[in-house]
Amino acid sequence: VVAVQRGVDEAAREQLVGGVRPAGDVRAHRLGVDAARRGDGVEHVRVEPPRTVHFDFLGKDSMRYNNSVEVPPDVYANFARFLANKKPTDDVFDRLTTSTLNAHLKSYMDGLTAKVFRTYNASITLEQQLLKEPPAAAASVDEKVYYYNRANRDVAILCNHQRTVSKQHAGTLEKQQARLDAFRAELKWLKRARAHFKKGGAVADVPGKVPASATSGKPVSVPRTADACDKRIAKCEQSVHSTEIRIAQMDDLKEVALGTAKINYMDPRITVAYATRVELPIEKLFPRTLLKKFPWALDTPGDWRYFDGAKDDNIGTPD
Repeated sequence: VVAVQRGVDEAAREQLVGGVRPAGDVRAHRLGVDAARRGDGVEHVRVEPPRTVHFDFLGKDSMRYNNSVEVPPDVYANFARFLANKKPTDDVFDRLTTSTLNAHLKSYMDGLTAKVFRTYNASITLEQQLLKEPPAAAASVDEKVYYYNRANRDVAILCNHQRTVSKQHAGTLEKQQARLDAFRAELKWLKRARAHFKKGGAVADVPGKVPASATSGKPVSVPRTADACDKRIAKCEQSVHSTEIRIAQMDDLKEVALGTAKINYMDPRITVAYATRVELPIEKLFPRTLLKKFPWALDTPGDWRYFDGAKDDNIGTPD
């Protein structure tokens, strides 16, 4: 029975990213695949013919994991067997412990543990996402960071690293939208002012109401020449672009926690290689604490690959 449970556990890890805990360990109700239990509560596993297994339990940081997976027939049959004739509080994998599972895994490869499955899945997912359509080296810093964060988001979703949307989110988003509207209004006014000056118009006759500043709320200063308008327009266009990306990120990332996978599961060399390829300072992706934690990864070249199979002739370094 132990060998069968071990085999089903390993098969499940090919499709699910879950931690393993000793039987009966319910600390903070953070249950992985191995500790998932059947019952009327939220922590259970349910089978549905012909080959579907439903998982519904509280994962890391007590965030709900709810997923349905189609598995091979033998895996399905064994899940049904492990669930049969058990109390709601019994463990599905009642013959496994962390130590016995890891001891078996190490018999295949030195250093192989249950956590390695999560590390591998997190790392290969990040690398594949970063190689799809990377921004060009000429793209803005905001675009490069946003592209990376979206890839990191996919890893967080895979690992079930969710977070509750903060109560301040809606208000903060509304403020950013107001800033964006103000920048756009200023940009439109500046373009009219430039056209006015190119026609020989006077400063006192600049058309339209002077818009309010996006930062202070007070009327912006009136430029005196077309060249001055050009400089202000370039700066304002950058502000519009940056604010648009900030708003998009706030919406895309509001329900995921990016830091957990970045700190614990994703190979840092993947992040450094991406930053090198798109000419982005690594400090934009790694805070000082991670720079101190991963000094050994900071010299990784841009063509380094975590998994050679992730590299394709049609994807890779940007233009």
